[in-house]
Amino acid sequence: MKKYIIAMILVVMCFTACHKDAQIEPKTPVITAQTAEPLATEAYFTWTVDFPGKMSSVVKIGRKADMSDAVSYGDDTLTSQKEYFAIATGLTKTTTYYYCYEVWNPGMSFQSEVYSFTTLDEGLAMVTTTAVTDISSFSAKCGGNVTYDGNHTVTERGVCWSTSHNPNISGSHASSGSGTGSFTCSITNLEPETQYYVRAYATNSVGTNYGSEVSFTTVACPIGAINGLFTVNSNGDQVYFSQGNLQYQASTTTWKFAENQYDRIGEDNSNISSSYNGWIDLFGWGTSGWNNGNVYYEPWSSANYEESGHGRLYGPYGQYSLTGNYSNSDWGVYNAISNGGNQSGLWRTLSYGEWKFVIEKRQTASGKLFAKAQINGINGLILLPDHWQNSIYDLNNANDGQASFNSNIISLTQWSSMESVGAVFLPVTGSRVGTEINESSSDRGYYHSSSYHVSNCTHIITFYDSKLYPDNVGQRHAGWDVRLVYPVNSFAIRDLPDVYCSNVTNITSTSATATAYITGDGGLAVTERGFCWCVHNSIGGLVYPTINDNHIASSTTGTGSYTVDITGLTAGIEYYIQPYAINEQGVSYGPGQFVYTNSN
Repeated sequence: MKKYIIAMILVVMCFTACHKDAQIEPKTPVITAQTAEPLATEAYFTWTVDFPGKMSSVVKIGRKADMSDAVSYGDDTLTSQKEYFAIATGLTKTTTYYYCYEVWNPGMSFQSEVYSFTTLDEGLAMVTTTAVTDISSFSAKCGGNVTYDGNHTVTERGVCWSTSHNPNISGSHASSGSGTGSFTCSITNLEPETQYYVRAYATNSVGTNYGSEVSFTTVACPIGAINGLFTVNSNGDQVYFSQGNLQYQASTTTWKFAENQYDRIGEDNSNISSSYNGWIDLFGWGTSGWNNGNVYYEPWSSANYEESGHGRLYGPYGQYSLTGNYSNSDWGVYNAISNGGNQSGLWRTLSYGEWKFVIEKRQTASGKLFAKAQINGINGLILLPDHWQNSIYDLNNANDGQASFNSNIISLTQWSSMESVGAVFLPVTGSRVGTEINESSSDRGYYHSSSYHVSNCTHIITFYDSKLYPDNVGQRHAGWDVRLVYPVNSFAIRDLPDVYCSNVTNITSTSATATAYITGDGGLAVTERGFCWCVHNSIGGLVYPTINDNHIASSTTGTGSYTVDITGLTAGIEYYIQPYAINEQGVSYGPGQFVYTNSN
């Protein structure tokens, strides 16, 4: 019996010991999502407590780090709530305070680690700085949030930046509105591969206050690119231009950019062949070397006008641009450029709509987009980057397509300075038909786009002395220049509508009926289409009408055929009538017809 009692005691002792070992220690409260927003004489606090059951929680604030002088703020009622809020009042401006959170219930007491904040100067606004985004070689975006106006209206807010710490509004800065709330600014005129510091700011009648400082580093320019950015659509997407026109050597199947922007091959383009060991720079449309299913697609393809069936046999057959399923027909997409990163897919050709946007619609710092010029004895067209300032070089007759090349005679020393900050030069190089160089075009510039224009043609830009046509049309077989671009970010190519005048009929002394069709919308909805016209003799047959002249819109929109009755004409006059179409990228014009009204 005695042995039995001893055994039972041992079992109970073992069970008790095991039970004690299995006990779970009480859970410690966890403070999460805590925020402290100090103003001049008060501060706002929010915090969350992760702990089961009922509890009380307050924030304790004092001037001493050991919290020996701390005062509690908040509701100390025992409750099941998990989220807390408190306002500390009666604080002193521009003073550092220490604070912690205290949590307790009848069986537990807990105090968080100690934090600190500094109250603001009385009356200043409170602003935070957001992260920097959209960083390129020359620009970035940053903003802030004005959370408190200091009881005085915020009249200006923005960001300031510098290559040194603590930038302020006495240096580079950009503003974005007024009042409280969030905002974003563009940071421009930066240098590639450079570290910058940024602070948001907010100004009221008391003064200017700044948010915390953030930093970023601009990216390097792509290999083979000119150091300038050009906006190509209404979305704000940008590209770099290549350092020179595209060149090709058939004997080694090598592609490269010209060493200088003003370089051109000239007469040697007549040697074009599959084995030529020199260089060429005049190409038929879509001759990247990728077999697109049509007859002529090699870089050396040189079938002339008659042989090529009016250009139909060059590039993707039919109404297709060098994009989408046919993007490999673009020279830069399909080929590795030896001095441009040596990898396919880095470069591409601008669309018709993008060329027009660069030349006609961009918003630049100087307001200047282009100018005719002569560099190193070569005539051509200068394109100015978005950030161009007149202080760099103030070009004559800027934005004037009818200016002459001798408007700006620029030395190589001057050009070196201009090029270093992003200026692009498109030299005149003439054109090639078959293996013949067109002498009459030797002082004209012709540059390919990636956009088709009906089955025979393609959109090109053309310029020569006293003329500039950013919306010209030419045969696909002709050899013209290619200047490639490097997109800053991946974005959908936006183009203009492709419109073609099919007929003008029912001509009377005062009216006519015009019909056209839109074969493509450029990837954007066609919101207006119609016809414009002007008297032929008043323009010398060289300047075509626009929607700023006489025009009439169709009652319909979109693609396909449309017909418009034109009235108000004068008897016995020759008119040029051409169609137009509008989408978000801009206005495009199709080839029109010369029409004589009947005499009375």
